[in-house]
Amino acid sequence: MEETRWAEKTFRKKAPLRQIVLSRYFWLTNILEIPSAFFRSAQQLRAETRVSLAHQILGLLQTTFLCGLRAREYYLFRFDQITDSKLRRKFLSQRKCFQWLGLLNIWLRNEACWNKLAFHSFCTKYRLPTPPILAIYEDGIKKSLDDAYLNRDDAVIFCKPDDGSCGIGIESWRHANGSFHRQGKSLCPSEFDSYLGKKSLATPYLLQPRIENHPGLAGLSNGSLPTVRFNTYIDTDGCIEEFWPVFRMPCRESIVDNFQADNIVAPVDLQTGRLGKAVMRKNGVILETVVHPDTGSIINGTQLPFWDEVRALCRQAQKCCEQERFVGWDVALTIDGPILIEANPSFGIESLQVAHRQGIKSAPVFPTLEKLMRTMLEDSQPT
Repeated sequence: MEETRWAEKTFRKKAPLRQIVLSRYFWLTNILEIPSAFFRSAQQLRAETRVSLAHQILGLLQTTFLCGLRAREYYLFRFDQITDSKLRRKFLSQRKCFQWLGLLNIWLRNEACWNKLAFHSFCTKYRLPTPPILAIYEDGIKKSLDDAYLNRDDAVIFCKPDDGSCGIGIESWRHANGSFHRQGKSLCPSEFDSYLGKKSLATPYLLQPRIENHPGLAGLSNGSLPTVRFNTYIDTDGCIEEFWPVFRMPCRESIVDNFQADNIVAPVDLQTGRLGKAVMRKNGVILETVVHPDTGSIINGTQLPFWDEVRALCRQAQKCCEQERFVGWDVALTIDGPILIEANPSFGIESLQVAHRQGIKSAPVFPTLEKLMRTMLEDSQPT
């Protein structure tokens, strides 16, 4: 914790002006967020726990001014149940973590993030299992890679923006009777190409097939694809380490599993692959859920299939990109084994802290992050 305080002070002195301005902007928005967080979540928390509105206001002020977190994270991390200020300060805002990891990636001369096409090329280069690309739309032009699949009846196709994140912009289309269908809308092939061609003028779009879940996961999904977020990092001795995996489960009408889309998240035991107690968000408040709301299946204690293979795959992937010290891998579990869906440079620590019910500063990765922050701020180049 001393390292962190030192790094924060040094950051204010040595960081690029843009990053300092960004920090001040985040601090101001944290304060301005207090009323909106209160009006969105206060009644929900009061209904669940009987915590008074006055006590919640005090908690919001403490979260913002003493812990340096966003006001909404009082409800997200359930600080009404964590009274020890030392434990509260072990939580880190996703904004702050993304800022630090972004700086470290730049300093280490790595890409700040992988777009989806670059990630597919990475997996292809190192022969890591990942979904195929059926077509690419870029600058209004289509490049077909698998027309046979696109023209299959009942083929389900996912259209993804190349630079998208958090499931934003993803669309699911079904091909049937010579047309593409989505939410009551039908397009003939030429209209479908025109539609995606126009969207690709802003950013490239890629088409991928729907991935079939492992049968053992049928009760943990609404039919969409759940994934493991498996986190790896390289410590200061150059060893690959793992920490705090979580399992994200889509629910209700969601076609993605992202926690930001109010889906379900559960901690995964690193050694066994068994799920712990799951949680989901309701009006901004994190609540425990015993069963999946769409299937009624019990979540806690469920064994994920191919767990040893998941660990081996992510360690191999980290080894192939050892310049990137911190990676959160999204892994789908199919009947044939695990496959990589995406790689993320910032772990998504919001869902990790929520699922594991403790702050990231308690995780084994944090000393490595602190040491690298100190080295980055002391030197102009990595050692």
